[in-house]
Amino acid sequence: MSELIDVYEWLGDKLKHIGIMDKIEAEHKGIWHKISRVQPIKKINDEYYVILQRRGRHKRIGALNFAVAVSEHIKTGESDIDASIRGVKEELGINIGMDELEEAYSMNFEFDKGNIKERTYCTTHMLECSFELKDFILQKKEVEGVYMVPVKDMIDMFEGKLDKVEVTGIGLNQNETDYIYDVTTIDKNSFSNYNFYSEDFLKLKEYIENKSLDNKKGQVEYGDSVADDINFNQEID
Repeated sequence: MSELIDVYEWLGDKLKHIGIMDKIEAEHKGIWHKISRVQPIKKINDEYYVILQRRGRHKRIGALNFAVAVSEHIKTGESDIDASIRGVKEELGINIGMDELEEAYSMNFEFDKGNIKERTYCTTHMLECSFELKDFILQKKEVEGVYMVPVKDMIDMFEGKLDKVEVTGIGLNQNETDYIYDVTTIDKNSFSNYNFYSEDFLKLKEYIENKSLDNKKGQVEYGDSVADDINFNQEID
């Protein structure tokens, strides 16, 4: 189904709106457009964890790669916040309000593979989680799984201090019928673009270091461990 997005060109250090285009056409022609991303984080025992999405095995771009939990093209006439709220609902199956999102940083993403020439300006919003992984209602055709991992471990991996890290969460079973508890290991090659995600996690580290989320309005109490957070002992629908 056709999806129209606003497209841009760079003028110096600013984006200039140049028109409207079908999303797939923009990806094939390497035309700049905007994406809104949502990165859920969770604090457990004074340590921050990041929630990652593993992209569906049938995805056109980046199948089975790990990525930020939610990433949505901003449709024509849509704000980045609206796209983020829509994306969280579509990809994770939960409802959030605009006051739960905090704009953190922006980055450019360039990705060439085959006839795909992705050129996107990505704005990342932080979502401090008050829910558990088992609360997600995932689309089996879109999402292979969701996993938690300490932010520190991700930084250490991208800085070359660790070769791989262990992530814990829920993943789609082989028959693609249910999500089950899963523990797996990932490395830098588990992500579609090493340079982008290396910078991405560095910015995430800076965000956490420079902003105290403990004083955020509406803070909730979290579980004592990742296992408690997942609270997952059987297959879910």
